[in-house]
Amino acid sequence: MTRKICLFLIICMSILLFVACSANDETSKKNQDSDSVPSTNETDKDQNNDDYSDHDDNASTSDDKTNQNKKNEITKQIKLEKTSVKQPTDFPTDQKVKSVIKQNEKNRYTIDYETDTNDKIATFIGTKYASANAANKELSQFMDGKDVPANEQTDKDLGHGVKGYGEGAAGHAYFSWGEGNWLLSISSLTKDQMDNPAIAKKMVNYLESHTLPAPKDTGIVYVDYPEGGDTVSVDIRWQEGDMLYQLKTNNVPLDALQIATSVQ
Repeated sequence: MTRKICLFLIICMSILLFVACSANDETSKKNQDSDSVPSTNETDKDQNNDDYSDHDDNASTSDDKTNQNKKNEITKQIKLEKTSVKQPTDFPTDQKVKSVIKQNEKNRYTIDYETDTNDKIATFIGTKYASANAANKELSQFMDGKDVPANEQTDKDLGHGVKGYGEGAAGHAYFSWGEGNWLLSISSLTKDQMDNPAIAKKMVNYLESHTLPAPKDTGIVYVDYPEGGDTVSVDIRWQEGDMLYQLKTNNVPLDALQIATSVQ
C-alpha cells in the first residue's frame, strides 16, 4: 500500500514539473517575439531621421545656380539671337540685384542692374552690327585719342611686368597701358592732381586674378574722373565678331572690373 502511494506522488510531481516547464517556455517565446519588434517610438524616430536627411538634400541650393537661373530668364526675354546675349553675373553689393530690360530690339538690348532700393549699379548693352568691320569701326572711333604713346620720360612700372605711360594736354592728365588685347586708359583734370598711376596699379593687380572677356580684336576700359575727382565714370567696351558689348557704371574702377570680369 505504501509503495502505491509513493508511486502516485511521484507521478503527480512529474506532471506538475512538466506543466511548469511548458509555461516557462511560452513566456520566454513571447518575450523574445516582443524584443524582435521595434517600438512605435523607435520606428517614428528612424522615419523622422530619414525625412530630415531628405530635407537637407533638397534645401541645399547654391547662389551660383540661383544667379544662373536669373540670367537664363532674362536671356529668354531678349529678342537678339540667344547665343549673342551676354550678361554680368557678379556685382559689388550685398543687396539683391534686379535686372531691368530698358531696350529690347532684334539687334540691340540694354539692361540696367539695380539694388532693391533702386540704386543703379551698372548698365549693360549688346549691339549687333551689319558686319565685324562695322563693329570695329564703331569701337575704333571711341578708342581714338585714348592711347598714350609709349615714352621713357613718363613710363611707370605698374607691377606684374606691366608699364603705363602718361601725358598732359589741354588741362587734362591722361594715363594708359595695355594688357593683352585690352587698352586701359584713365583721364582726369590736371588741377585735381589725381594719382592716375596709383589707380592703374590697383587695376593691374586686380586683373592678375580676374580675367576680362576675350575680345576678337581689341577692347577698352576707359576711366574718366570729372572735375573735383570725387566721382567717376567707367566705360568698358569690346568686340566679338559683329557684336559690340558695353558696360557703363559710376562705381569705382575696381568695382567696374568686378562686374566686367563676371560677364558670361
